[in-house]
Amino acid sequence: MSAVGEAFIDGLSSTAFSPLGAMVNLTFQFVDPATDLPTTGPPIASVEYLVNLDPDNDLFSILGASMDASSHFSLSFTVVPFEPFIKSIPFDSSGNAIVITGVDGQNVAVGVAVVLEPVPEPSTIALVGSGGAIIFSFAWCPRRYNR
Repeated sequence: MSAVGEAFIDGLSSTAFSPLGAMVNLTFQFVDPATDLPTTGPPIASVEYLVNLDPDNDLFSILGASMDASSHFSLSFTVVPFEPFIKSIPFDSSGNAIVITGVDGQNVAVGVAVVLEPVPEPSTIALVGSGGAIIFSFAWCPRRYNR
């Protein structure tokens, strides 16, 4: 197999951390599966982007399409809740989905991407401070009631 489809978020990776409401740029290109570097594949006329916003179902809605090969078929997307799962399907000039048969007969021309929401972590000082306050309150309370 010489090429597989890959969806990119902001041109970096197929998985990215972006806050809710942020605008990300989706792109598509073929990559070499051995090196993960961009490579040539079948000619592409357009790319359709689909999104799944419900992790419990396998239902996809059309997000949009791009015919701009010079921008790697760029499409803007505003990050929404529930870690959207995005599929990018390349089409040839006749409007047929491009198919590259992969392992188990899967279409490896379809690219996928996931936008993850960053989860803020509490600072260590806040955790240690709150733990110390709880221990102090348990140590202080019995003395107060024994007087």
